[in-house]
Amino acid sequence: MGVSTRPRPDDQLVAPADATRTPLPSWSRWPPRLSTLGRWTLIAVLLLLVVYPLVWLLIRGLQGPDGSVAVNKFFETFTRPDVHEALVNSLSVNVPATLLAGAIGSFLAWAVSRTDVPGRGALDKLVVVPFITMTLVGSFAWVVLAAPRTGLLNVTVFNHIGVTLNIYSTPGQIFVMTVYFMPFVYLLTSRALRRVDPALEDAAVICGRPRWTASLRVMLPLVAPAILAALILTFAMTMEEFGVFAILAAPQGDYVLTTLIWRYMNTFPADYTSASALACLLLALTGLVVVIQRRVMGSRRSFVVIGGREYRPGGIELRGGGKALLTTVCWGYVTVSVILPVLGLLTVSMYSVYTAELTTTGLGLANWRRLIEDGSVMQAARNSTVLSLGAALVALTLTTVAAYMIHRRSTRGKGLILFLTTVPVAVPGVVLAVGVFQAYIHPPLVLYGTIWILFVAYVTRHLPYGMRSVEASLEQLHENLEQSAAIAGASGFRVLRTIVLPLLAPGMVAGFSIMFIAMFRELSSSVLLYSSGNVVNSVLMLEMYGQGNNGELAALALTLTVATIAFLAVIQRLTHVNLTHRG
Repeated sequence: MGVSTRPRPDDQLVAPADATRTPLPSWSRWPPRLSTLGRWTLIAVLLLLVVYPLVWLLIRGLQGPDGSVAVNKFFETFTRPDVHEALVNSLSVNVPATLLAGAIGSFLAWAVSRTDVPGRGALDKLVVVPFITMTLVGSFAWVVLAAPRTGLLNVTVFNHIGVTLNIYSTPGQIFVMTVYFMPFVYLLTSRALRRVDPALEDAAVICGRPRWTASLRVMLPLVAPAILAALILTFAMTMEEFGVFAILAAPQGDYVLTTLIWRYMNTFPADYTSASALACLLLALTGLVVVIQRRVMGSRRSFVVIGGREYRPGGIELRGGGKALLTTVCWGYVTVSVILPVLGLLTVSMYSVYTAELTTTGLGLANWRRLIEDGSVMQAARNSTVLSLGAALVALTLTTVAAYMIHRRSTRGKGLILFLTTVPVAVPGVVLAVGVFQAYIHPPLVLYGTIWILFVAYVTRHLPYGMRSVEASLEQLHENLEQSAAIAGASGFRVLRTIVLPLLAPGMVAGFSIMFIAMFRELSSSVLLYSSGNVVNSVLMLEMYGQGNNGELAALALTLTVATIAFLAVIQRLTHVNLTHRG
């Protein structure tokens, strides 16, 4: 049944979903030659960052070991049994994990956004903690909890009732992937729910629908596009995941596409042709998923019914058994996904030698002391911090200039700039690392063996993060402000310095913070590009796990997790921008 409503002043219901803003005309007072030079310089830098590595990826995939063209070798890679097995392993874990993440994330988003479940403010923050934690850290935490022989849950509970949890199994991998990718679905869905006017649901109730039915029949269709987008992008993210499978699958001899590429690159002699060919396959798969997502969302020609403003959470008042059940489910999930892993890491970090026996013997702060005294930990922390700060600053500069040219300049090449700054979202970290490796071991730019190769990979991989944050702020900045200043005689530089940049500052800080955190926890690119002296935190933790140094690893994992959460909290307090819900 169609519902017709009269627009109110605060409604944003009449613009088509694919409407675009008209860029500013020539009054912006930028010198033509300078504008042209800046545009082509930006395009050249973006081509070097984005296209150059991908071209070398394809070239190396088509070369044989002797450098000759070997097209047959490229296609033979796809017929290898280990590639088929890796593809099956990837799909058998990632498809169920995506569906479970979609179901759980949508349900929790509805519970927190549309009901009065107790503690929903705390729930909203705790549910997303796994998403800002390294998946490597989360996987290790669940090894601590649910390894068959030494897991804390098995030793203390399940072994006594004749049940053994095995986190290394396929169901275990699905569980961990679900826990650490569910928050992505939650964030997109809850953001959509908060922007739906509750009056739509109230109107259905007035027409005689029960509150629960109204919520299902009205809200679900309105947020279905957000859920669908989240599911498609979650699947793409699971396909490029490395950390979970490096901890839970590769040590057992089970490989997915990402870890198989890693194995090809680290065998002796390295099989660069097969690694590049398989990277091209993974790139094609993730690229196809992103294209499908864009097509599906772009084909919805309906008018926008979700406005820009957010509404107060709540709406459904829970009573009696329903309230108790929903409260138990929500807080039970937080206990399993957040509290138990933290307690597991804390327990292991307190034992100088962890033997799965919870006694007072060996308790102490030895691992925490070693963490401070270990020179490799300090070096990795410095490398990660300097790299992330520098790369985030460069990426923010590039994306700010790109967004301004796209939305405020009537110049040619805008489509190419937009493409180059957003296409890395479809390039998995492992794939980009293979391309960057192949591109920068050859003259004229030989960067392999230096920290600069990590810098280039970090900037390239995270361009879409900065682009989205700056664009979101720029689209909220009306052109009349700049037009008035330009008419008054202000130059383009002065308009940018005194009007645009101050008003964009919150969005730029948010974009910088998001990129910094993502770079600080980056593993999939780092693990293929680091060299001696250039180890970063994520690679060091993977090495610690391989060496069985679990106590110090647990201490380092907790330290980095707390530091990340504290950094986000400080930035949000200073900028009043909710980084986790920024989209």
